[in-house]
Amino acid sequence: MKIYGKLIIFTFLMAAILSVSAVSVYADDGFNDVKESDWYYEAVKESVEAGIFTGTSKNEFSPKKGMSRAMFVTTLARLYEVDTSSYTGTSF
Repeated sequence: MKIYGKLIIFTFLMAAILSVSAVSVYADDGFNDVKESDWYYEAVKESVEAGIFTGTSKNEFSPKKGMSRAMFVTTLARLYEVDTSSYTGTSF
């Protein structure tokens, strides 16, 4: 059930990232590009609280930007709680 919940959050977040709608403030974490009135606000909030996403900087979530392969893999690792401390390579 724990993985199922994380998968649901991940799915909603991917939809938010890939959406073309504008975004603005997740105030609790200082994101200036996610508004409380945005339909995906709760998904962003929950995913940040769960540690799955951290934003692209201290003040930006960047939902209108594309997601690199490295960002995607990092997100999957966080979602499935993979211990990445033993990985030292930089290539896929």
